[in-house]
This record gives sequence, structure tokens and C-alpha cells, in this order.
Amino acid sequence: MIIFCVSCTKTNEEKAHATVEDYCNNTFYSPEFYQPLSFDSLKVYYQPYQHTSDYLSLDGQRSRLEAQKDQLYIKMYHVEMKPFYQKKVDSIDKVIDQINVNIETNKQDFKTIQEGWMILHSYTKKNEAGKIVQSRTNFILSRDLSKVLQAVDQ
Repeated sequence: MIIFCVSCTKTNEEKAHATVEDYCNNTFYSPEFYQPLSFDSLKVYYQPYQHTSDYLSLDGQRSRLEAQKDQLYIKMYHVEMKPFYQKKVDSIDKVIDQINVNIETNKQDFKTIQEGWMILHSYTKKNEAGKIVQSRTNFILSRDLSKVLQAVDQ
């Protein structure tokens, strides 16, 4: 008698399905009413530039400068000091313009980084009101497909 092991290891799709189903069974209000309906195909999830530390740092600088500008605009109501404050605002505007140029340049030069995987899942579950509802959720999974990083209802 010969036994063949056609596939001894799980595919990435199978790992993703198992991870999502485990997540649903451990986090839903009434997991005993969770019923998987379908999964879309597994896709690579890339980190957007707006989530990088580089962007967040530049955006934080820009926000602080915008707040300083707002304070200066309030001070400009004192007519005799308006030219002084206007120069400061103009100077801040130049820095903000440079930050915006840096963001655009960095965005164009940004090399996408695989952050994990993404899969859309349709299912039924019992909600907190006791009703069975159908839902679709986009799950972001870790690179090794072992945990759910984020779940966003569609």
C-alpha cells in the first residue's frame, strides 16, 4: 500500500482563512452564531506612504506650523503690529511650502513595503441586538498570516 501526501502544508489562502475564522470565533459577540460565507482572493497589503515615520514626522511639523500661523493671524488684529506678524506668517508659509515639496518628492521616491496580507470575508453573525446579520469585513493580516492586524467593516 502506497500513501501519497499531495499537500502536507497549508497554502497561504488556507492559512489566511484559518486565521480570520479563528479571529472571528474569538472576538465576535456570539461566536457560536458566526457562519463564514465566502472569502475573496488573498492580496498583498502594502504600507502606504502616509503610514511611514517619514511622512508622519513631516506632517506633524506642518501641523505645528499651521497652528503657529493661526496664532499669528489672531495677533494681526492689532493693526500696528500687523506688518511684523505678516513677515512671520510669510516665513512660516515658505517652510510649509518646502515641507509639502519634500512630502511629494518622498512620496514619488517611496518604495512600497509589504506590510502583510489583505482578504475580504463575508459572513453572518449575531449582533449585540440579538439579530443575525450579514457582514463583509476587510482583514489585514501579518506577513506570516498568523494574526489579524486590523479588521475594517465594509
